[in-house]
Amino acid sequence: MFGLRIFSVFVVFAFLLTATLKAEAHNANLQAGNDEGHLRSFWESDAIEAIGHGVAPKKAATKGEAKFMAEQAASIDAYRKLAEYAAGVKITANSKATKKEVSAIITGAVIVSSEFDEDNNCTVIMRVPLYGVKGLMSKVDITDITKDAPEAFPGTSEIGSGNYTGLIIDCSEVKENLSPVLMPKVETTTNKSVYGANNFSRAILKERGMVSYAANMDGNTKRAGDNPLIIKAVGLKDDGSSPVISKADARLIRMENQSSHFLESANVVFLSTRGHRDSIKKSGGDKTDSGLLI
Repeated sequence: MFGLRIFSVFVVFAFLLTATLKAEAHNANLQAGNDEGHLRSFWESDAIEAIGHGVAPKKAATKGEAKFMAEQAASIDAYRKLAEYAAGVKITANSKATKKEVSAIITGAVIVSSEFDEDNNCTVIMRVPLYGVKGLMSKVDITDITKDAPEAFPGTSEIGSGNYTGLIIDCSEVKENLSPVLMPKVETTTNKSVYGANNFSRAILKERGMVSYAANMDGNTKRAGDNPLIIKAVGLKDDGSSPVISKADARLIRMENQSSHFLESANVVFLSTRGHRDSIKKSGGDKTDSGLLI
């Protein structure tokens, strides 16, 4: 009896794996388009999402059984993709999440939608947040990353009067592509640090992270509030993850921060349309489309 149960479990698992592979082939075109969209946008939504597909078995005893098996196959597909996406997320320009961290991250994944077509094939969307108690950032060990970091936003005797609610670093006009990371930094053209991870408590980094990313001014810029200070980046460094600004703009940021303290609250957004625009152009797609290149 025990041997029969083991064999049954193996048969079910093999079926689910086969169904997943069939789903990938069956939905190849749809999947490629939708998944690419999620890859571009998850930095803007502060969450990693994956689309999973599952094909309903034709020999299922009932419609309910067919839908159940299809949903299980779609979930396995989504979990696999989430693991791939999470493993590709950069913590800094030089570090990514470890296998142990990725495994812990995927454990907290939730299904946000599950839909069936007329043949009972299933498509699920599964999500893991970047921040919060169950977010990717809560699983990352940042001790070694921040211990040697320089002071990020030293004070100044000058106090601004703009009453700014946040900071937007506009990287849309630099030649390089902005590369999103969980723990970026901002420096001047003379390599002086303006903004970095070491000035934040573990709680803030876990709860909301250092920055949000937006494809354009109509995108995910609410983090910077209704009256943001907008600064143009003059370049990027660290493989495109660290905006570089002028000394004058750095002085302005420090001065205004003395009044509004938006840096301490991490009310910062990095803006870029160039990266995705260039990638679309190279692929021969719509040149007016916008988004971030991941």
